[in-house]
Amino acid sequence: MKSLKPHAHSGFILIEVMIALILFGMMTYGGIGLYREVQRHKKQTETRDRQEKILRSLASHALIYGRLPWAGSREAPLVTQGQEQTGLTEGIIPFKTLGLQLVDSQDGFGRFFTYAITVTRPAAVSISPWEEYCRAYPVNPLRCEGYRFEGDKDFIIVAILSGGEQRQVPVLGRDEEGHLILQANIQNGTSQVWVTRNTLASVYGGLSCAPFHQPLPDNKAANTSIPRGFGR
Repeated sequence: MKSLKPHAHSGFILIEVMIALILFGMMTYGGIGLYREVQRHKKQTETRDRQEKILRSLASHALIYGRLPWAGSREAPLVTQGQEQTGLTEGIIPFKTLGLQLVDSQDGFGRFFTYAITVTRPAAVSISPWEEYCRAYPVNPLRCEGYRFEGDKDFIIVAILSGGEQRQVPVLGRDEEGHLILQANIQNGTSQVWVTRNTLASVYGGLSCAPFHQPLPDNKAANTSIPRGFGR
């Protein structure tokens, strides 16, 4: 009569192998998920770091020239890509104009930031480029959900937007003139940085615009139909 013990022993070993394979698969799947999450976090951190670097460069440009550079064009030839295009208020970071590298104009996911600025009108008389920057009047300023517009005292002057991994640029839409309306609440890994003129001056340029604030003349009244709330 044949013994059944070898078959029972073999069956036991097979179950152990199956369990081991299942556990290995779960660990591998979890490890891949963790790796992806770490990489995503790294790219988001790189995005924020580059946005801060760009803002510092913009403040330096304003100190020298009295204004922010125009946007660069996505469709420009490679030889001129990254140079400001006069009159262009929305496009890519003008990295060449700012003395930055191509990589600085892209988020951590390797895609160009969207760069948008408020057009300003210079004051009649300015002693220095910094005063010219601080006393300029906003023309159709950028809008943001919940931000209180303060006329020429302060206004959103620049926005640097990243669509994140899903390429969803955080905007609500556009106004009747085609200008971006920025979204207050950021979701889905997107990243936006928008700053006011005074914030760019004090935080990123180390100088204050307070001494140059002047009342807005009646004949130069800016568009005041801006949502009210908080701003950065």
